Amino acid sequence: MNKNSKRLIIEHILSQHAEESSFLWMLRDGAVSEPHYQLMDLEELETRIDAHLDGLRVAGDAAWRFCEAGLQHKEAGEVFTAVYTALDNSKLDWLDQVLNTVADTPECTRGIVSALGWSSKEKLQGYVVNWLKSRESMLRMLGLAACAIQRVDCGGYLKLGLEDADIIVRARALRSVGEIRRQDMLPAVVEQLASDDTDCQFWAAWAATMLGEAKGLRKLQEFYESSNQKFQQYALALGLRAMDKTAAVNWIREHTMRPGFARPIIEATGIVGDPVTIPWLISLMQKPEYSRLAGES
Repeated sequence: MNKNSKRLIIEHILSQHAEESSFLWMLRDGAVSEPHYQLMDLEELETRIDAHLDGLRVAGDAAWRFCEAGLQHKEAGEVFTAVYTALDNSKLDWLDQVLNTVADTPECTRGIVSALGWSSKEKLQGYVVNWLKSRESMLRMLGLAACAIQRVDCGGYLKLGLEDADIIVRARALRSVGEIRRQDMLPAVVEQLASDDTDCQFWAAWAATMLGEAKGLRKLQEFYESSNQKFQQYALALGLRAMDKTAAVNWIREHTMRPGFARPIIEATGIVGDPVTIPWLISLMQKPEYSRLAGES
């Protein structure tokens, strides 16, 4: 085997590590909200992702070319792999390249935030504080997200986030309050229930509900009763679990016959877990448009 052929085999393996870590992350991202995945299934996926990330880690600088190539797709999985690799190698220029590439692709943010959680706290040192102080709204949002996903209290920066003029930053700050249980910030969260922005309204309701505030739960109910599907699933998942079970069952029964509301009701039935509904769910499994959702419920 000559030197050139050996290099080709190494490059092929690195390419596979980059592709597989991105693909498996996408599977894992969907799996966390799927009812048929158990913790052991998620652990298996994460172990496989870690194995491919280890392959990229061992390669050092040589791995970046393959991560960089994946960014052209502007998919969250490729972004996850690229951000993780940039942080692991402490390469600010690589990280800036990723952020610049996906600046106009909000759906990739999920991959960035996940990579911030996948990385160690030591690897994030020197980045997060600068992001929280940044004049760029995207970086301020990422700073708040990094602290929340690492379960680190960012102190006064969270209060500044709640007052931020940028809606994206403010919405992320509201979500962070709920995630790290900052009970002292509940009054500021409640104020945002009347925000002019729908995203801020929702995350204020979500955070307030997480902190046990009844006003938040009432506001959350508006979202899962709305025809706007952007936050409906999130609202159902938390709102019905936060309700008294009798109230949740009564809510489902009151809305069962509502036109165009079948899918949310099927999903809500699975969340509440009322065994009386099992025959009804089985009957819905005979209808192609509802079969999978009814089976999951």
